[in-house]
Amino acid sequence: MLKAPVEGEVKTRLAKDIGNVAATEIYKAMAEKQVREIPEGWSVEIRVTPDDKIDSVRDWLGDRVDYEPQGGGDLGERMARAVEDAFWKGADEVILLGGDCPAITTAVLQEAELRLEETDLVIGPSLDGGYYLLGMSLGDRSLFDDVDWGSERVYGQTMDRIEQAGLDAAVLEKLEDVDDLESLKRQQEWLDAEMMGRLL
Repeated sequence: MLKAPVEGEVKTRLAKDIGNVAATEIYKAMAEKQVREIPEGWSVEIRVTPDDKIDSVRDWLGDRVDYEPQGGGDLGERMARAVEDAFWKGADEVILLGGDCPAITTAVLQEAELRLEETDLVIGPSLDGGYYLLGMSLGDRSLFDDVDWGSERVYGQTMDRIEQAGLDAAVLEKLEDVDDLESLKRQQEWLDAEMMGRLL
């Protein structure tokens, strides 16, 4: 799930500290890193918003992955649609990722894949109360209903939905998204020289 890197529309809290241009470059670098971390052999689809930015995102990230519009609705509706489409296309498992958690590594993604072999879902909580990863071996739209997207309640509410649906979930290590200058500083160990060069 990826928002097109339009200056002034991505990483707005970070932009208050470092400016729109630098914040957009950091956002782009994090997304590029995430694509590089995806294990070989995975089928990857990037869901883009706004829908009319697909071509520009493809020009930026290249043809290693497929691209689809996110479509309308809140984040939950868009994620539910992505999951349903993936299973309809024949996927056995679906893993949803955001684009702003540089601590996600190939090893984290491989662990998520392994955990999905033994449970219904896998979730990676983030320090801000959301989650950086949600994987599932079955589609259940109810997981995305009545969630306060963008709030610190997202992870807790999603775990409630999982319990209400009678599903089992494996929980990965807690990681931090980059939303502001302080979280960016804390994530420097994951940021390569190219990424930091965009900030300076």
